Amino acid sequence: MKRHHHVWISLIIVLITLSACQSIPVIENIMDTPSGEDTAILPDTTPFDEAYPLEDIVIPPSFEAAYPITEEDLSKLLRAWTLVTYSENGLQLQPEVKTLRFNADGSYEMITETGQESGNWTARLLAVESTLTLDPGTDEILTFEIIDLEEALLNLRSIRGETQIDEGYQPAD
Repeated sequence: MKRHHHVWISLIIVLITLSACQSIPVIENIMDTPSGEDTAILPDTTPFDEAYPLEDIVIPPSFEAAYPITEEDLSKLLRAWTLVTYSENGLQLQPEVKTLRFNADGSYEMITETGQESGNWTARLLAVESTLTLDPGTDEILTFEIIDLEEALLNLRSIRGETQIDEGYQPAD
């Protein structure tokens, strides 16, 4: 008989322990909708929402997501382009005087207020992104993501340190 009491007491202690360790229920309420389906009402915030706050990444509205550039599209690049829009981290700024000329032999010329630079350009075409590299023959190689390349529009994006730079060009011809 004593043995049965020990089993019952042990069972009661286990049940009390398990009921004390219940987690917070995620579903607060279940209500009937007019369609007859049950809908769960979830709490507005959970402890996980505040644990590791995420930073919002802001993409400037002036440029759309990059699309794959083809070899055929690269022929549109072969001309002189004038800088018409310039922004840093989404903040529109006054563009400097800048002209880029891309030649079919893989050379380029860049004319700015501070002077002239020339070198070789290459493009890496991938399904996800297309990259334009300007190599002036010095240690400072410039790399851009090609956002848009059309007959009358060239949008380039680069990252310098923690600054995202968006440049918009139109044909100089």
